[in-house]
Amino acid sequence: MSIVYAIIVFGILIFIHELGHFLTAKAFGVKINEFSLGMGPKLLSKTRGDTAYSLRLLPIGGFVSMEGEDEPSGDPTAFNNKPVWQRIIIVCAGAAMNLILGFLIMLIIVASSKAVASTTVAEFRKGSTSDQTGLQAGDQILKMDQDKVHIYMDVVFALTLSDGEPMDILVKRDGEKVLLKDVQFPTSEVEGITTSNLDFYFTAADKNVGTVLYNAFYESTAMVKMVWKSFVGLVTGHYG
Repeated sequence: MSIVYAIIVFGILIFIHELGHFLTAKAFGVKINEFSLGMGPKLLSKTRGDTAYSLRLLPIGGFVSMEGEDEPSGDPTAFNNKPVWQRIIIVCAGAAMNLILGFLIMLIIVASSKAVASTTVAEFRKGSTSDQTGLQAGDQILKMDQDKVHIYMDVVFALTLSDGEPMDILVKRDGEKVLLKDVQFPTSEVEGITTSNLDFYFTAADKNVGTVLYNAFYESTAMVKMVWKSFVGLVTGHYG
């Protein structure tokens, strides 16, 4: 079932991505030869106008085949004959649609949650170490090393990518900014990778339209940043 769920989620992501290319290409009058979900042999196909809409056997991808995309075409509606700015928008639209989808998912999750967490320390957990190295209840976290903190997930991600090393944390305490040097969090090691663990609870923020939108936006961008840094870590071997 995990494989089935993964295929379904992957298929939705691909469909949304390709839909971005498709809609913008259509909006700019580009001729689309085929809009396909899946790869390999065709299972179903139906042609409407100049475009064939198809479902293929292997749920491992998808594509939008535009006239003039892979090789020059003399057709005035071909991709290669459109202005550069339109081509840039068409190419970037897929990623933009995935970002919008991520934001909408986060919006639903945040809106349906009972409370929205702030970035202020409420109380420390048993076995905490950050309170012994400078952090205090009531501190509003503004920065973790060089990374700005907008929402609580920024703190969680910063700790996950910290290599277990002490961190310099900028906080707002009693209305003033205070820089805490070498704050140490509890660490753990999984498969040779050391990370820091959160050892305190966050206070709840007022839940309203503004905080819901704010948190949904920054949670979606934080996920993108986390994925990017994880990818860089896999390539370079350094996760900080």
